[in-house]
Amino acid sequence: DALMYAFSTNDSWTIREILPNQSGQYASLVVDTNNGDVPQIASFDSTNNTLEYAKYVDSGGNCGFNSSATQFEWQCDVIESLGTAEAPRGISLELDSDHFPMITYQSGENIIKVARPVNAIGQLIGNCGPEESLFYSWQCDIISAGIGYEQGDYISHSVSSSGLTTIAYYGNIPSLPGNLRIAYQRFQVYLPLCQTD
Repeated sequence: DALMYAFSTNDSWTIREILPNQSGQYASLVVDTNNGDVPQIASFDSTNNTLEYAKYVDSGGNCGFNSSATQFEWQCDVIESLGTAEAPRGISLELDSDHFPMITYQSGENIIKVARPVNAIGQLIGNCGPEESLFYSWQCDIISAGIGYEQGDYISHSVSSSGLTTIAYYGNIPSLPGNLRIAYQRFQVYLPLCQTD
């Protein structure tokens, strides 16, 4: 298993490996069409139980060789450890209204979290992600700590033009049928004030 990226050129497809060895599970892809069609991928590394984020940088990266295998053209970073949970994992990547990445994901069995770069939310220091100048460069926060199991399976989210986020996911309480649940951001603050239905 590996994180792979396929793209089309002149009616043909090219497939390249970005990360090897159990990376790329539950991958979520978004392309920044406002900034040069830059692809970005959030995925799960099942060997290390980590949330990973990969962004195409053309050169100077740390993963994903170019066609001549002379330099890395992707930047791959570990965002956070997700602990242990049974499959499927929930991971969803979108861009906010300022084109910064936002990842919603399932942590453990029943916690839904959101991760964003600190410069997207006006902070200098985060609590997760790669370290830059001795400080974490992403902020990871809990959106919902559900009851039972499978809270956050099949997660998907979208960001409106005004910057408000809506998250859809499957939730299940033992001995009861599972249901579709929605968490939505009511005010334009970073940590969403949300109501679940």
